[in-house]
Amino acid sequence: PSMRLSAATIAGEAARVHREQHGHGNHGEALNMELGQGRAPLQLSVTGAGTLQFEPDDPEVNKDAAMQRAVNKLKSQQKVSLSDVVKREGVKQSIYLDYIKTEIDTEATCLELPLTIIVLVSFAVMATSMLRQDQLFAMEEAYEFDIFENANFAWSGNFGHKGLQDVNSYADFWSWMRLGFLGLMVQPDWFYSEGMPQALGGPITTSSYDPGQLPTSWLFKGYEQSAPVRNDYLRYSKMVGGIRMRQKVIPADYQSCRFPFATDASILRNWLGKPCVPSPMAQLTPEFQEAEDFTDLAREEFLFPDLEDFAEMTRKLIDMEDGCARAAAAGSLDSCRCTWCKEQTPQQPWIDEQTARVEISQIIYNPQYGAYTYVSVNLMFNRGGQIHKFVHCMSSYIPFEDQGKTAPEAILL
Repeated sequence: PSMRLSAATIAGEAARVHREQHGHGNHGEALNMELGQGRAPLQLSVTGAGTLQFEPDDPEVNKDAAMQRAVNKLKSQQKVSLSDVVKREGVKQSIYLDYIKTEIDTEATCLELPLTIIVLVSFAVMATSMLRQDQLFAMEEAYEFDIFENANFAWSGNFGHKGLQDVNSYADFWSWMRLGFLGLMVQPDWFYSEGMPQALGGPITTSSYDPGQLPTSWLFKGYEQSAPVRNDYLRYSKMVGGIRMRQKVIPADYQSCRFPFATDASILRNWLGKPCVPSPMAQLTPEFQEAEDFTDLAREEFLFPDLEDFAEMTRKLIDMEDGCARAAAAGSLDSCRCTWCKEQTPQQPWIDEQTARVEISQIIYNPQYGAYTYVSVNLMFNRGGQIHKFVHCMSSYIPFEDQGKTAPEAILL
Protein backbone atom coordinates (compact mmCIF):
# COMPACT_ATOMS: atom_id res chain seq x y z
CA PRO A 1 0.00 0.00 0.00
CA SER A 2 1.06 3.56 -0.69
CA MET A 3 1.93 5.76 2.25
CA ARG A 4 3.45 9.19 2.94
CA LEU A 5 6.40 9.60 5.27
CA SER A 6 7.03 12.87 7.09
CA ALA A 7 10.35 14.49 6.31
CA ALA A 8 11.06 14.51 10.03
CA THR A 9 11.63 10.75 9.91
CA ILE A 10 14.66 11.23 7.70
CA ALA A 11 15.78 14.52 9.22
CA GLY A 12 18.48 12.82 11.24
CA GLU A 13 19.93 11.13 8.16
CA ALA A 14 19.76 14.38 6.14
CA ALA A 15 21.37 16.34 8.99
CA ARG A 16 24.19 13.80 9.23
CA VAL A 17 24.82 14.07 5.50
CA HIS A 18 24.69 17.88 5.74
CA ARG A 19 27.26 17.86 8.57
CA GLU A 20 29.53 15.64 6.47
CA GLN A 21 29.30 18.23 3.68
CA HIS A 22 29.60 21.50 5.70
CA GLY A 23 31.24 20.50 8.96
CA HIS A 24 29.83 20.23 12.49
CA GLY A 25 27.80 23.09 13.93
CA ASN A 26 24.32 24.53 14.01
CA HIS A 27 23.69 23.98 10.31
CA GLY A 28 22.51 20.46 11.07
CA GLU A 29 20.16 21.65 13.79
CA ALA A 30 18.76 24.32 11.52
CA LEU A 31 18.27 21.80 8.71
CA ASN A 32 16.64 19.46 11.16
CA MET A 33 14.19 22.15 12.25
CA GLU A 34 13.56 23.11 8.64
CA LEU A 35 12.84 19.55 7.63
CA GLY A 36 10.65 18.98 10.63
CA GLN A 37 8.59 22.20 10.26
CA GLY A 38 8.65 23.60 6.74
CA ARG A 39 8.96 20.63 4.43
CA ALA A 40 6.09 18.69 2.93
CA PRO A 41 5.91 14.96 3.54
CA LEU A 42 7.84 12.71 1.14
CA GLN A 43 5.92 10.43 -1.22
CA LEU A 44 6.84 6.74 -0.94
CA SER A 45 5.33 3.26 -0.94
CA VAL A 46 6.06 -0.05 0.82
CA THR A 47 6.81 -3.03 -1.43
CA GLY A 48 5.64 -6.57 -0.75
CA ALA A 49 9.08 -7.34 0.69
CA GLY A 50 8.66 -4.55 3.24
CA THR A 51 11.14 -2.08 1.70
CA LEU A 52 10.56 1.63 1.07
CA GLN A 53 10.12 2.76 -2.52
CA PHE A 54 10.55 6.56 -3.01
CA GLU A 55 8.68 8.31 -5.79
CA PRO A 56 11.27 9.45 -8.35
CA ASP A 57 9.27 12.61 -9.31
CA ASP A 58 8.69 13.86 -5.78
CA PRO A 59 9.64 17.62 -5.90
CA GLU A 60 10.41 17.65 -2.17
CA VAL A 61 13.36 15.34 -2.74
CA ASN A 62 14.99 17.61 -5.30
CA LYS A 63 14.62 20.88 -3.32
CA ASP A 64 17.63 20.24 -1.15
CA ALA A 65 20.91 18.50 -2.01
CA ALA A 66 21.26 17.06 1.48
CA MET A 67 17.74 15.70 1.31
CA GLN A 68 18.43 14.17 -2.06
CA ARG A 69 21.64 12.52 -0.86
CA ALA A 70 19.90 11.21 2.25
CA VAL A 71 17.14 9.66 0.16
CA ASN A 72 19.69 8.11 -2.21
CA LYS A 73 21.60 6.61 0.72
CA LEU A 74 18.44 5.13 2.15
CA LYS A 75 17.70 3.66 -1.25
CA SER A 76 21.17 2.07 -1.42
CA GLN A 77 20.62 0.40 1.97
CA GLN A 78 17.39 -1.23 0.92
CA LYS A 79 17.29 -5.04 0.52
CA VAL A 80 16.17 -5.75 -3.01
CA SER A 81 14.22 -8.97 -3.53
CA LEU A 82 14.36 -11.15 -6.65
CA SER A 83 10.81 -10.22 -7.51
CA ASP A 84 11.74 -6.51 -7.40
CA VAL A 85 14.69 -7.16 -9.71
CA VAL A 86 12.46 -9.11 -12.11
CA LYS A 87 9.85 -6.35 -12.13
CA ARG A 88 12.44 -3.63 -12.64
CA GLU A 89 14.88 -5.30 -15.06
CA GLY A 90 12.95 -8.28 -16.41
CA VAL A 91 14.35 -11.82 -17.11
CA LYS A 92 16.90 -12.63 -19.80
CA GLN A 93 15.58 -14.84 -22.57
CA SER A 94 18.41 -17.38 -22.13
CA ILE A 95 17.58 -17.83 -18.43
CA TYR A 96 13.92 -18.23 -19.18
CA LEU A 97 14.58 -20.79 -21.94
CA ASP A 98 16.91 -22.78 -19.65
CA TYR A 99 14.19 -22.89 -17.02
CA ILE A 100 11.61 -24.10 -19.54
CA LYS A 101 14.04 -26.76 -20.83
CA THR A 102 14.73 -28.00 -17.28
CA GLU A 103 11.02 -28.31 -16.60
CA ILE A 104 10.46 -30.21 -19.85
CA ASP A 105 13.35 -32.59 -19.11
CA THR A 106 12.05 -33.22 -15.58
CA GLU A 107 8.61 -33.99 -16.93
CA ALA A 108 10.05 -36.39 -19.53
CA THR A 109 12.06 -38.17 -16.82
CA CYS A 110 8.96 -38.63 -14.70
CA LEU A 111 7.05 -39.99 -17.68
CA GLU A 112 9.85 -42.54 -18.31
CA LEU A 113 9.73 -43.84 -14.73
CA PRO A 114 6.93 -46.42 -15.31
CA LEU A 115 8.83 -47.89 -18.29
CA THR A 116 12.02 -48.03 -16.23
CA ILE A 117 10.21 -49.91 -13.47
CA ILE A 118 8.78 -52.37 -16.02
CA VAL A 119 12.25 -53.03 -17.48
CA LEU A 120 13.74 -53.54 -14.00
CA VAL A 121 10.99 -55.95 -12.93
CA SER A 122 11.25 -57.84 -16.25
CA PHE A 123 15.01 -58.23 -15.84
CA ALA A 124 14.60 -59.45 -12.26
CA VAL A 125 12.00 -62.04 -13.32
CA MET A 126 14.07 -63.29 -16.27
CA ALA A 127 17.27 -63.39 -14.21
CA THR A 128 15.53 -65.42 -11.51
CA SER A 129 13.97 -67.79 -14.07
CA MET A 130 16.99 -68.25 -16.36
CA LEU A 131 20.08 -67.81 -14.20
CA ARG A 132 18.56 -69.62 -11.22
CA GLN A 133 21.15 -68.23 -8.84
CA ASP A 134 19.50 -69.94 -5.90
CA GLN A 135 20.35 -73.36 -7.34
CA LEU A 136 23.93 -72.37 -8.15
CA PHE A 137 24.32 -71.00 -4.65
CA ALA A 138 23.02 -74.25 -3.16
CA MET A 139 25.61 -76.29 -5.06
CA GLU A 140 28.61 -74.02 -4.65
CA GLU A 141 28.00 -73.44 -0.96
CA ALA A 142 27.68 -77.20 -0.40
CA TYR A 143 30.98 -77.91 -2.19
CA GLU A 144 32.91 -75.17 -0.38
CA PHE A 145 31.50 -76.10 3.02
CA ASP A 146 32.26 -79.79 2.51
CA ILE A 147 35.90 -79.18 1.55
CA PHE A 148 36.53 -76.74 4.39
CA GLU A 149 34.73 -78.68 7.13
CA ASN A 150 35.07 -82.35 6.21
CA ALA A 151 38.49 -82.68 4.52
CA ASN A 152 40.31 -83.30 7.80
CA PHE A 153 43.67 -84.63 8.89
CA ALA A 154 45.53 -85.06 12.20
CA TRP A 155 43.15 -87.91 13.05
CA SER A 156 42.58 -89.26 16.52
CA GLY A 157 40.14 -92.13 16.33
CA ASN A 158 37.09 -90.94 14.44
CA PHE A 159 37.91 -87.26 14.78
CA GLY A 160 40.14 -85.17 12.51
CA HIS A 161 41.52 -82.23 14.42
CA LYS A 162 42.68 -80.10 11.48
CA GLY A 163 41.29 -78.91 8.16
CA LEU A 164 42.24 -76.87 5.12
CA GLN A 165 42.72 -73.68 7.13
CA ASP A 166 45.33 -75.48 9.25
CA VAL A 167 47.61 -76.21 6.28
CA ASN A 168 50.68 -74.13 7.07
CA SER A 169 53.56 -76.22 5.72
CA TYR A 170 54.40 -78.69 2.97
CA ALA A 171 53.90 -81.59 5.40
CA ASP A 172 50.48 -80.23 6.38
CA PHE A 173 49.51 -80.02 2.73
CA TRP A 174 50.35 -83.63 1.96
CA SER A 175 48.64 -84.83 5.16
CA TRP A 176 45.51 -82.87 4.23
CA MET A 177 45.66 -84.05 0.61
CA ARG A 178 46.16 -87.75 1.39
CA LEU A 179 44.16 -88.18 4.61
CA GLY A 180 41.49 -85.52 4.12
CA PHE A 181 40.78 -84.36 0.60
CA LEU A 182 41.27 -87.61 -1.31
CA GLY A 183 39.13 -89.60 1.12
CA LEU A 184 36.45 -86.93 0.93
CA MET A 185 36.25 -86.78 -2.86
CA VAL A 186 36.60 -90.53 -3.43
CA GLN A 187 34.23 -92.53 -1.21
CA PRO A 188 33.86 -96.08 -2.56
CA ASP A 189 31.90 -97.44 0.41
CA TRP A 190 28.67 -96.69 2.24
CA PHE A 191 29.47 -95.11 5.59
CA TYR A 192 27.86 -95.99 8.91
CA SER A 193 27.72 -94.32 12.27
CA GLU A 194 30.46 -94.90 14.82
CA GLY A 195 30.12 -97.37 17.65
CA MET A 196 29.75 -96.68 21.33
CA PRO A 197 33.22 -96.28 22.90
CA GLN A 198 34.17 -98.28 25.97
CA ALA A 199 34.61 -95.07 27.94
CA LEU A 200 30.84 -94.58 27.68
CA GLY A 201 29.93 -98.11 28.60
CA GLY A 202 30.50 -100.00 25.38
CA PRO A 203 27.71 -101.40 23.16
CA ILE A 204 24.18 -100.67 24.36
CA THR A 205 22.69 -103.60 22.40
CA THR A 206 22.95 -107.29 23.10
CA SER A 207 25.03 -107.82 19.96
CA SER A 208 28.19 -105.90 19.20
CA TYR A 209 27.79 -103.17 16.59
CA ASP A 210 30.54 -103.64 14.00
CA PRO A 211 30.32 -101.48 10.83
CA GLY A 212 32.94 -103.72 9.22
CA GLN A 213 30.35 -106.51 9.06
CA LEU A 214 27.75 -104.34 7.27
CA PRO A 215 27.23 -104.01 3.49
CA THR A 216 29.54 -101.57 1.71
CA SER A 217 26.90 -100.62 -0.89
CA TRP A 218 23.13 -100.70 -1.38
CA LEU A 219 21.09 -101.39 -4.47
CA PHE A 220 18.04 -99.21 -3.90
CA LYS A 221 14.77 -99.66 -5.71
CA GLY A 222 14.92 -98.24 -9.22
CA TYR A 223 18.75 -97.98 -9.19
CA GLU A 224 20.82 -99.57 -11.96
CA GLN A 225 23.97 -99.65 -9.81
CA SER A 226 24.56 -100.00 -6.12
CA ALA A 227 25.08 -96.79 -4.16
CA PRO A 228 27.51 -95.20 -3.79
CA VAL A 229 28.26 -95.30 -7.52
CA ARG A 230 31.87 -94.66 -8.46
CA ASN A 231 32.68 -90.92 -8.55
CA ASP A 232 29.56 -89.98 -6.59
CA TYR A 233 30.01 -86.80 -4.57
CA LEU A 234 27.75 -85.47 -1.83
CA ARG A 235 25.05 -88.00 -2.78
CA TYR A 236 23.51 -85.92 -5.59
CA SER A 237 26.52 -84.93 -7.70
CA LYS A 238 29.16 -86.76 -9.68
CA MET A 239 32.80 -86.04 -10.43
CA VAL A 240 33.60 -85.80 -14.16
CA GLY A 241 36.99 -87.21 -15.14
CA GLY A 242 39.41 -86.88 -12.26
CA ILE A 243 41.33 -84.56 -9.97
CA ARG A 244 43.92 -82.28 -11.56
CA MET A 245 46.87 -80.89 -9.61
CA ARG A 246 49.06 -78.13 -11.02
CA GLN A 247 51.03 -75.17 -9.78
CA LYS A 248 52.62 -71.85 -10.63
CA VAL A 249 56.40 -71.91 -10.37
CA ILE A 250 58.78 -68.97 -9.94
CA PRO A 251 62.28 -69.51 -11.42
CA ALA A 252 65.10 -69.44 -8.88
CA ASP A 253 67.86 -66.90 -9.45
CA TYR A 254 70.71 -65.48 -7.34
CA GLN A 255 70.32 -62.16 -9.15
CA SER A 256 66.89 -61.78 -7.57
CA CYS A 257 68.35 -61.73 -4.07
CA ARG A 258 68.66 -58.37 -2.38
CA PHE A 259 71.80 -57.84 -0.31
CA PRO A 260 73.15 -54.77 1.51
CA PHE A 261 75.16 -52.69 -0.97
CA ALA A 262 78.03 -52.19 1.47
CA THR A 263 78.87 -55.91 1.67
CA ASP A 264 80.38 -58.41 -0.73
CA ALA A 265 77.49 -60.13 -2.58
CA SER A 266 79.50 -63.32 -3.17
CA ILE A 267 80.07 -63.76 0.55
CA LEU A 268 76.37 -63.28 1.24
CA ARG A 269 75.42 -65.74 -1.53
CA ASN A 270 77.64 -68.37 0.07
CA TRP A 271 76.12 -67.58 3.44
CA LEU A 272 72.58 -67.76 2.01
CA GLY A 273 73.32 -71.03 0.23
CA LYS A 274 70.37 -70.95 -2.20
CA PRO A 275 68.90 -68.67 -4.87
CA CYS A 276 65.88 -66.41 -4.33
CA VAL A 277 62.40 -66.86 -5.79
CA PRO A 278 60.59 -63.52 -5.29
CA SER A 279 56.91 -63.39 -6.12
CA PRO A 280 54.23 -60.70 -5.68
CA MET A 281 51.55 -63.34 -5.21
CA ALA A 282 49.40 -63.26 -2.04
CA GLN A 283 51.22 -60.38 -0.41
CA LEU A 284 47.74 -59.31 0.65
CA THR A 285 44.79 -61.63 1.22
CA PRO A 286 44.01 -63.08 -2.24
CA GLU A 287 40.79 -62.24 -4.04
CA PHE A 288 38.61 -64.90 -5.66
CA GLN A 289 39.37 -63.68 -9.18
CA GLU A 290 43.00 -64.66 -8.68
CA ALA A 291 41.84 -68.28 -8.83
CA GLU A 292 40.68 -67.64 -12.41
CA ASP A 293 44.22 -67.09 -13.68
CA PHE A 294 45.09 -70.24 -15.64
CA THR A 295 48.27 -69.01 -17.33
CA ASP A 296 51.76 -70.38 -16.73
CA LEU A 297 50.60 -73.36 -14.67
CA ALA A 298 53.01 -76.32 -14.72
CA ARG A 299 53.85 -79.69 -13.11
CA GLU A 300 50.42 -81.07 -14.02
CA GLU A 301 49.42 -84.38 -12.42
CA PHE A 302 46.09 -86.26 -12.39
CA LEU A 303 44.23 -88.65 -10.10
CA PHE A 304 41.63 -90.76 -11.94
CA PRO A 305 39.10 -92.47 -9.64
CA ASP A 306 37.58 -94.18 -12.70
CA LEU A 307 40.87 -95.91 -13.57
CA GLU A 308 42.66 -96.20 -10.23
CA ASP A 309 41.60 -97.53 -6.87
CA PHE A 310 41.98 -95.57 -3.65
CA ALA A 311 45.26 -97.28 -2.68
CA GLU A 312 46.81 -96.52 -6.08
CA MET A 313 45.94 -92.81 -5.85
CA THR A 314 47.32 -92.70 -2.30
CA ARG A 315 50.64 -94.19 -3.49
CA LYS A 316 50.84 -91.51 -6.20
CA LEU A 317 50.43 -88.76 -3.62
CA ILE A 318 53.22 -90.32 -1.56
CA ASP A 319 55.48 -90.39 -4.64
CA MET A 320 54.69 -86.71 -5.30
CA GLU A 321 55.55 -85.85 -1.72
CA ASP A 322 58.88 -87.68 -1.56
CA GLY A 323 59.93 -87.01 -5.18
CA CYS A 324 60.13 -90.72 -6.05
CA ALA A 325 62.68 -91.27 -3.26
CA ARG A 326 60.95 -94.47 -2.14
CA ALA A 327 60.94 -95.85 -5.70
CA ALA A 328 64.58 -94.88 -6.23
CA ALA A 329 65.52 -96.62 -2.99
CA ALA A 330 63.83 -99.76 -4.32
CA GLY A 331 66.11 -99.64 -7.36
CA SER A 332 63.68 -98.59 -10.11
CA LEU A 333 61.85 -95.37 -10.96
CA ASP A 334 59.34 -97.24 -13.08
CA SER A 335 57.18 -97.81 -10.03
CA CYS A 336 57.07 -94.06 -9.30
CA ARG A 337 53.65 -92.66 -10.22
CA CYS A 338 54.67 -88.99 -10.20
CA THR A 339 55.40 -88.27 -13.85
CA TRP A 340 57.07 -84.91 -13.27
CA CYS A 341 59.14 -86.05 -10.27
CA LYS A 342 60.90 -88.93 -12.00
CA GLU A 343 61.83 -86.68 -14.95
CA GLN A 344 63.91 -84.44 -12.68
CA THR A 345 67.62 -84.85 -12.18
CA PRO A 346 68.10 -85.21 -9.33
CA GLN A 347 64.64 -86.29 -8.19
CA GLN A 348 62.76 -83.74 -6.11
CA PRO A 349 59.33 -83.37 -4.49
CA TRP A 350 56.42 -82.03 -6.48
CA ILE A 351 56.17 -78.97 -4.17
CA ASP A 352 59.32 -77.01 -3.42
CA GLU A 353 60.36 -73.47 -2.56
CA GLN A 354 59.74 -72.28 -6.14
CA THR A 355 56.04 -73.04 -5.79
CA ALA A 356 53.89 -69.89 -5.66
CA ARG A 357 50.43 -71.38 -6.10
CA VAL A 358 48.90 -74.85 -6.05
CA GLU A 359 45.55 -75.50 -7.72
CA ILE A 360 43.58 -78.71 -7.14
CA SER A 361 40.58 -78.75 -9.43
CA GLN A 362 37.77 -81.04 -10.55
CA ILE A 363 34.54 -80.79 -12.52
CA ILE A 364 31.39 -81.66 -10.57
CA TYR A 365 28.14 -82.36 -12.43
CA ASN A 366 24.82 -82.09 -10.62
CA PRO A 367 22.03 -83.80 -12.63
CA GLN A 368 19.40 -82.58 -10.14
CA TYR A 369 19.89 -79.00 -11.39
CA GLY A 370 21.60 -79.75 -14.70
CA ALA A 371 24.74 -77.73 -13.99
CA TYR A 372 28.50 -78.15 -14.10
CA THR A 373 30.72 -76.62 -11.42
CA TYR A 374 34.45 -76.04 -11.68
CA VAL A 375 35.68 -76.50 -8.11
CA SER A 376 39.23 -75.41 -7.38
CA VAL A 377 41.14 -75.49 -4.11
CA ASN A 378 43.83 -72.82 -4.20
CA LEU A 379 46.87 -72.48 -1.95
CA MET A 380 48.89 -69.27 -2.37
CA PHE A 381 52.45 -69.30 -1.02
CA ASN A 382 53.62 -65.76 -0.32
CA ARG A 383 57.27 -64.99 0.25
CA GLY A 384 56.66 -64.06 3.86
CA GLY A 385 56.09 -67.76 4.53
CA GLN A 386 52.29 -67.74 4.87
CA ILE A 387 49.98 -70.04 2.90
CA HIS A 388 46.60 -68.56 1.94
CA LYS A 389 43.86 -71.12 1.30
CA PHE A 390 40.43 -70.74 -0.32
CA VAL A 391 37.93 -72.65 -2.47
CA HIS A 392 36.55 -71.10 -5.65
CA CYS A 393 33.59 -72.35 -7.69
CA MET A 394 32.39 -71.43 -11.18
CA SER A 395 29.11 -72.94 -12.40
CA SER A 396 27.24 -73.13 -15.69
CA TYR A 397 23.97 -74.73 -16.77
CA ILE A 398 23.81 -77.19 -19.63
CA PRO A 399 21.23 -76.84 -22.46
CA PHE A 400 18.16 -79.04 -22.07
CA GLU A 401 17.20 -80.73 -25.33
CA ASP A 402 13.97 -82.19 -23.97
CA GLN A 403 12.80 -79.04 -22.20
CA GLY A 404 10.97 -76.23 -23.96
CA LYS A 405 11.80 -72.63 -23.38
CA THR A 406 10.10 -70.96 -20.46
CA ALA A 407 8.09 -67.81 -20.99
CA PRO A 408 10.84 -65.46 -19.74
CA GLU A 409 13.41 -67.22 -21.95
CA ALA A 410 11.15 -66.91 -24.98
CA ILE A 411 10.58 -63.22 -24.28
CA LEU A 412 14.31 -62.60 -23.91
CA LEU A 413 15.18 -64.46 -27.12
